[in-house]
Amino acid sequence: MDRKFLETLGLEKETIDKVLDEASKDIGKQKAAIDAKTEELKTANATINQLQEAAKQFKGVDVAALQQQITDLQARR
Repeated sequence: MDRKFLETLGLEKETIDKVLDEASKDIGKQKAAIDAKTEELKTANATINQLQEAAKQFKGVDVAALQQQITDLQARR
């Protein structure tokens, strides 16, 4: 929505100014909310990347075999 569109509707300048001011407030609120969500998403993506790197350390590890070794060692006590 822009001033020319509102002028074509026959609205007075004062009314147009009020409408545009209110629209700007709403846009500002939505932009702030979007910016907050964008920061949350950046944080989540960073966490995902850290977890993926940590998971790579265990690639190819046989968890069942490790668990069996622990059980065997505990049984020897």
